[in-house]
Amino acid sequence: MLHAIKRSLKWKFITITTTIVVGIVVSIGFFSYYETSQTIRADVERFSQQVLRQANLNMNRYLNEYEQGFLLIGNMDEYKEWLGYPPDDTYDIVRTYYAIRRLQMQPFVSRHPEILSITMLSASGVETNYTTIYGIRYEYSLKNEPWLSRIDNTDKVFFDIATANQYLNMDGTPASFPVMTLTKLYTPYNLPNGYLKMDVSLAPLQSILQEIHLGERQIGMISDASGTILVHPDTNRILTKLDADIVEKMGGRTEGSFFRKETKELVIFETIPRTDWRILEVVPYADVAGSIGKVRNVTVLIAAIGLVIAIALVVYVTTSITRRITHLRRVIKQTQLGRFDQLVEVGGTDEVTDLAQAYNRMLGQLDQSVHQLTESRLVQQKAILSALQSQIQSHFLYNTLETINSMADLAGHREIEQITISLSRMLRYSSNYRTELVTIDQELRHLDDYLRIISIRYGNVVTYDFAMEAGCGESDCLKAIMQPIVENCIKHGVEVTGEPLHVEVRVALIEPGWLGVTIRDNGAGFGEDELRELQRKLRETETHKQYSELAQVGLLNVHYRLRMYYQDEHSGIQVMNDPQGGAIVRIVFPPRLHRITTESGSGAEALPMRRTP
Repeated sequence: MLHAIKRSLKWKFITITTTIVVGIVVSIGFFSYYETSQTIRADVERFSQQVLRQANLNMNRYLNEYEQGFLLIGNMDEYKEWLGYPPDDTYDIVRTYYAIRRLQMQPFVSRHPEILSITMLSASGVETNYTTIYGIRYEYSLKNEPWLSRIDNTDKVFFDIATANQYLNMDGTPASFPVMTLTKLYTPYNLPNGYLKMDVSLAPLQSILQEIHLGERQIGMISDASGTILVHPDTNRILTKLDADIVEKMGGRTEGSFFRKETKELVIFETIPRTDWRILEVVPYADVAGSIGKVRNVTVLIAAIGLVIAIALVVYVTTSITRRITHLRRVIKQTQLGRFDQLVEVGGTDEVTDLAQAYNRMLGQLDQSVHQLTESRLVQQKAILSALQSQIQSHFLYNTLETINSMADLAGHREIEQITISLSRMLRYSSNYRTELVTIDQELRHLDDYLRIISIRYGNVVTYDFAMEAGCGESDCLKAIMQPIVENCIKHGVEVTGEPLHVEVRVALIEPGWLGVTIRDNGAGFGEDELRELQRKLRETETHKQYSELAQVGLLNVHYRLRMYYQDEHSGIQVMNDPQGGAIVRIVFPPRLHRITTESGSGAEALPMRRTP
C-alpha cells in the first residue's frame, strides 16, 4: 500500500505542492512579521522623538516666558534705582519696591500663577521677597543659598531644582517641597550689582510630562547632566539618581534612544535648550510591542487559515486532475490491446481536457492511417504489378523501335528516325519505375523528346521554347510531371481546334525557397465553369481513393503526387487563364539542392535552353 502511494502521481503532486505552499506561506509570514516589527519599532521611536520634542518645545516656551519676566523687571528704571539705595534708606526702598511690584511683578504673576515667589537682592544687602501663596521664614536670605556664588556675570539665567524649606503654610507651619529656581545676576552700568530670583512650582513641568502618552506605563522625568532626577511624577524620586546604565548610555549625547535589555524598556531622551537638563521617557517594551504582538498573532492566524485553504485546494485540484488522468491511462491500456474505438470522455477546459481531445483525435487519425496504409499497400501492389507488366512490354517495344529505326535509316526517312529515337528515350525514361526523382534537366529532355514527336506529327502547327534560370537545372523534381501537362495543352488545343499552338516552358525560383515550372500556351484557355471545377478538385485531391479515381487525369494526378511526396500544402499545381489569351499551369515545389539560389526568379535573366527545331 505504501509503495502504491509512493508511485501515485496524485500523492506526489499533493506532497510537492503542499511543501511549496507551506514553505512560501511560512517564509512570507516570517519576513512580513520581521519587517513589520522593525517598521513599527522604528515608527514608535520616531513618533516618540516627535512627542518628546513637542514636550520640549512646551517647556522651552515656559522658560522663555520666565526669562522675559526677568528682562522686563531688570530693565525697569525703578529696579535700577532700587539697586542703588543704601540699607538705611527705608522709605525709598519700600516705595520703589511697591512700584516694581505693581508695574511688573503682579501682572507677570497673574499670567503665571505657578510662580511661588520673586526675590530681589542688591549688592548693599537690601533684600525683598514677593510671595503668592506661601509665606517665607523671617530668617531666610538669598545670600545664604550655596549656589549663589556659581552665578556669573552673563546674560544667562541660572536654573536649579531643589527642595525648598523656606516656605510657611497659611497656618505658619513649615512647608517643604521641590521647586525650580531661576536666578540672574544684573550688573547695571555705574550701579551696584543685584540678583533677581524666581521660585516656580514644578506643576507645569509635571503636567507637560503627563501629557506625553507613549504607553500605558510610561514614566516621564527630567534630569541634569549628572543623572540627578529634577522632575518626576513621584515626588519621592526627585533629587535621586538615575540608574547608572541609563546615565552611561546617554553619555554626552543631546538626544537619542536606546533599549534596556535587563528591564526591557525603551528610553528616549532630549536636551532642554539653554540648560543641561534632559527630558526622558521610559516606556516598557511590552507597551511598544503590543501592536507588534497583534501583528504576529494576526500573521500566524492568516498563515494558518491560508495553509488550510491552500492544502484543501491542492487536494481538490489534484484529485480532479489525477482522476481524469487515471481514466486516460485506463483507456490507453485498452488501446494497447488494439481497442481503437475506446475514446476518452473527460470534462473541463484545461490541459488535461486538451490532452484527452488530442488523444481522441490521434486515435481517429491512427484508425484512418491504418485504413490508408491498407489502401496504399493495395495501390502500391497494383503499381508494382503494372510496372512489371510495363517492363515486360517495354522490352518488346524497345526491340521493335530499334528495328523501325534501322529500317528508317536504310530508307533515308529522317523524321521517322527522329520519332523512333525520341519515343525510345521516352519509354526508357518513363518505364524505369525504380527512379522516382530526376533533375530538372532530365525532365526537360524528356519533355523535349515528346514535343519533337508532336512537332513532327503535326508539322509546323505546334511550336515551343524552353527557358530556365541559371542554377535550376540540377535541382531535383519528381519524374514525369511536365509531359502530362503539355500533353493536355496539345489535347485541348491542336487536336480540338486544329489551330497553331505555341507552348512556352519557364523554370525559375518564384519566391525564396520555392521553385516554379510555368507552362503557358496560346490556346483558348479554360472555360469559367471548367476552371472553377478544376481548382476545386485541386484543393480536394488528398486521399488514396481519390488518387485511384483520378489516375487517368493528368493535372490531378501530378498534383496529388506532388502533395504526397513533399507533404506541404503549398506544393502542387496552380491553374489560371492568361489575360493575353491561353492557359497557364504552374508546378510549384521546393528545390532540394543547397546550391540553388534563394533569390526570386523574377529578377534573374531567363536563359534559353532549347527551341523548336
